[in-house]
Amino acid sequence: ASALKLGTTTLPLSAVSATELETTLPGSGIVTGSLTVTTPGGISAPLQLKVRPTIANVTPASAAAGQQVTIDGQTFSGTTKVTFGSATATALFTVVNASQLKATVPNGAVSGPITVTNAGGATASSSSFSVQPKITGFTPASGVAGTIVTINGLGLAGASAVSFGGVEATLSGAPTATAVKALVPASAEVGTLAVTTSEGTAASTTTF
Repeated sequence: ASALKLGTTTLPLSAVSATELETTLPGSGIVTGSLTVTTPGGISAPLQLKVRPTIANVTPASAAAGQQVTIDGQTFSGTTKVTFGSATATALFTVVNASQLKATVPNGAVSGPITVTNAGGATASSSSFSVQPKITGFTPASGVAGTIVTINGLGLAGASAVSFGGVEATLSGAPTATAVKALVPASAEVGTLAVTTSEGTAASTTTF
């Protein structure tokens, strides 16, 4: 064999035997395309080689819905989808170049690997991304001790604690990804509400 090409890109090659070749894909500039081998007898029929993305790093490693993360790696050209954890919600993303893209954590994101998909297939990050909780509002806006307050937000599933002005409250019912209910504690004072999950603590932007 005298040449090995993926599309128009010439790849390095070494002949292992009369029936086998070896090559190493370059770190950049490679996308899914037709693989051909040139020998004295001519050019082989093309065989499609699918090149999946490579994810090297994600920063920051945790964020709340609506925040932007930077994903570094390779073969991001032609990216069609970015997801967070097992969520089906697709993130809004921008391909900066073949080795970097920026994605916004979607509202339905859950903690887990980030998956990037292109024409070659899907690749998941080796490390898990943590989706932090976020409070978007609560009702009612005020109440006496014992009042059940519904706190709305994102990433609230598995909430383990709620506090009113720093005073821990009793949860009412099972938290969901978008809402958690708690009873106003007897010693609560005017202040912000806070919800704690395994991924962090979120505070409200207004006081109760």
